[in-house]
Amino acid sequence: MAFTQEEIQEYSAELLELLEMAEKSLLALERGQAFSEHYSVLFRSFHSVKGGAAVMEIHSLQPHLHLMESELVKSKDQKEIS
Repeated sequence: MAFTQEEIQEYSAELLELLEMAEKSLLALERGQAFSEHYSVLFRSFHSVKGGAAVMEIHSLQPHLHLMESELVKSKDQKEIS
């Protein structure tokens, strides 16, 4: 499926926004802020990026994000990200 330049730009903008949210949450966790709040933001961000990659047919990105999600799920019970 071919995507228009507008669709690609829209996905790129959304991707950057999601990754910025994830970065802010990781930095907040590094500063010792509440794990559960920032964990949720991280998980949603990575999950949304993975979903967008599927829609945009960026197949090489999906396994990487799936791995990141799996690591986040493991860290949920420990209440920390290694």
